[in-house]
Amino acid sequence: MVVDPWGEVLAEAGPGEQVLSVELDPARVAATRVDFPVLRDRVLGLPTPSRAAPAASAAPAAGSPPGA
Repeated sequence: MVVDPWGEVLAEAGPGEQVLSVELDPARVAATRVDFPVLRDRVLGLPTPSRAAPAASAAPAAGSPPGA
């Protein structure tokens, strides 16, 4: 299934495996990017679960000697 950002189904496959080919109107893509500017709001380099910093090790229990 190919769906545009507004939820309109542009192409739909049958019940078996199928390759869909859809022609996109470049003017409609440009207009959608103006009306729905998701790329403008993205922030590159934010930590993700796979790139997050490792958790800090737990602090030693009260009364434990340093390094224990």
